[in-house]
Amino acid sequence: MLTDAVTTAIARAEPFTDNFLTDLIPLLRHGAALGLWRLAMAATSTAPEKARLERAEVVREGHQWSDTPLDPDEHHLLHVAEALEQDEAWHAVKRFKMAAAAARDFLTGPRAEAAEQAMYEQGDAWNQLYQRWLKTDWEGRRFRRRHGITSRDWTGRGGTAVWRAERRVHLEYFEDWLVERTKGDPAAGVMEESGTPLWLLRTPAAWCAQAPRSASGRVSARCAAWAADGRLLVFPYRNRQAFWPLQRRQSTPEFEPVPGFEPVVAAAAGLRPDKVTAFIEALLIDWNHTFTEDSPRIALELPADQACRFGFITAEEQHRIMAEARALTLKNMDDFIGRVADHGVDELYLQKLREARGKARVFHRLTLKYNEHKRPRFNVIRATWPWPGRSVAAELAAGAPPDVVQWLATAAYRQSTLLLEQAMEQAWHRAFDQYGFRM
Repeated sequence: MLTDAVTTAIARAEPFTDNFLTDLIPLLRHGAALGLWRLAMAATSTAPEKARLERAEVVREGHQWSDTPLDPDEHHLLHVAEALEQDEAWHAVKRFKMAAAAARDFLTGPRAEAAEQAMYEQGDAWNQLYQRWLKTDWEGRRFRRRHGITSRDWTGRGGTAVWRAERRVHLEYFEDWLVERTKGDPAAGVMEESGTPLWLLRTPAAWCAQAPRSASGRVSARCAAWAADGRLLVFPYRNRQAFWPLQRRQSTPEFEPVPGFEPVVAAAAGLRPDKVTAFIEALLIDWNHTFTEDSPRIALELPADQACRFGFITAEEQHRIMAEARALTLKNMDDFIGRVADHGVDELYLQKLREARGKARVFHRLTLKYNEHKRPRFNVIRATWPWPGRSVAAELAAGAPPDVVQWLATAAYRQSTLLLEQAMEQAWHRAFDQYGFRM
């Protein structure tokens, strides 16, 4: 009714016509719009997405008439497929054109009302169509040509969508671990990325999370008050709120906030609620753990001046680290100038590069003016020192000064975010390596 009222009011003030809206069903419910969008997603899914979703459908069909419980791998596969279908999607003009084309085909004519109802219900008939569209090779089909939908390889975006779905599911596992972990459970867990260990998480054994089922109960009120005072972090958990970190009050069954946690809460100020779980994860990362001898060690790199200010290194060590970084940066500058000169570039450009040698920011800006496709690699080496600690949470529990804890918490979250972005970029490239590039 509101849609009709607004559209009518606009038309009375300024009569209009729209070719797309002609003969289209005038009102589309949210559930039906979701069903339409999921059809468009199925028709435009890439090979990485299809592989995951089709495997999930095989599992569903295999258990449809069976009482056999799902094994952990099957449960995980269905969980990821659900996240991929409902929460993670890449966006491009191609997908919106497909949705518009499907709307014209299904939501016009005498069967438009029935089609809208089927999309709204998303029952058996809709699911059969969804599976058919998912398994159809749409390249070169008449439907695509008739509606002007151009062909392009979006495999990389599909690969990152699968990565994000995996990441979402693993974060949910992490939240379960925080809330449901008991004193006897292990205090370490592994965060994975596409089946490969990403990092090891360690939590102080006494720390736990509480997720009261009632928002009006005594526990919830006390936790909310502690959170308002900046003593706890709050994250959304299964349609309710969870509070972390808490520990048992000595010789009682009651919980209380972990002492000295206020600097960490201050470091998380301004984070959206959906980012708090990843922030907590960063606090628990063991920055000096390696899974195998061949696996790379992740590191929390501290600027040398900051490490010296906190007393981790001496002034002499800081000066040595800064001198080494400067020497490496100068070598990179010389290498860049040499490679560019070999390509016979303009002498004026070479002269500017030589004059900027030793001035990192000016030199970097000049490198960006070189041909992007032929540009040699250039990096400014930062003067950093690898922090030898285990986790930020362990540093807090050991009694580190509040300013050190707050700074480490911010740095750990920033570094973990960067590592995740790099992992997602690798997922992009892996998708093309595995499924090939189609012109």
